[in-house]
Amino acid sequence: MELNEIEKRLLFQVEGDYQSKVLNELYMTARYTKNPEQRKAAENLMAKLRVLTDAECMDIVRDIQKNYRLPYPPRTIGEKIAEARQQSGAEKLKGHDIMALERFDPEVRHMIVFACMRSITGNLRKDVYGSDKEYSFCYPPRNLGSRHVAVFEAPIDALSHATLQELEGWKWDGYRLSLGGTSHVALTAFLERHPEIRRVNLYMDNDLGGLKNARRIKAMLHEDQRFKHIRVGVNPPRTGKDYNEKLLQVKEQIQEHQQPRRQKEAAVSI
Repeated sequence: MELNEIEKRLLFQVEGDYQSKVLNELYMTARYTKNPEQRKAAENLMAKLRVLTDAECMDIVRDIQKNYRLPYPPRTIGEKIAEARQQSGAEKLKGHDIMALERFDPEVRHMIVFACMRSITGNLRKDVYGSDKEYSFCYPPRNLGSRHVAVFEAPIDALSHATLQELEGWKWDGYRLSLGGTSHVALTAFLERHPEIRRVNLYMDNDLGGLKNARRIKAMLHEDQRFKHIRVGVNPPRTGKDYNEKLLQVKEQIQEHQQPRRQKEAAVSI
């Protein structure tokens, strides 16, 4: 089957382990992406895969995920996870195998102790019943000896911040911790497990509630004798309500910048 570069990149990142799951992931990409090229590629790819049997479809997916190479260093979380899966040699890796999420602390690595849910079509946001916020979502640094931690309200903001770093190329290496809301429980527990931390940056939402919560957490850390040595900064996004909104704005700007160049290239080729 002939696949273009974008179609290969889409299959490289899918998580589905049978045909209907793969098609559903491609459908969600086509429905929600703001990139017209990516939308068209996802729609074309669905048309190509629908006529295959499940075995034929998954043979193509496994071949792409084993042998495809990105033409550039991974720039998004999805590309990083796909590349990590490929380099590990495993057909399917779970999130904690790839990213060593903080909730899989040595004390509780044998069990899942925290999970949260977020709707992609509505406003549902909640922790799974029985979750322990002391082991909230945490995206680790490249250097596990880092003394910095960036704190966000939600996992999607932490991952958006990581994607922004890849897109814009700024140098920073530290933990990215989600509070799972506004409670400081996750941060306090994290700092107790990581006494090496010397800098905390609070990347709360850029609204009244987020700014008030950042000031409250900063005051709490300064008043707690265990954490008085830690420098605390408050860094709400300069644009957008949170870092996911900022990421969407940056991606739109990149696409707008690329569009005239593509039009110019098309005119030259004609």
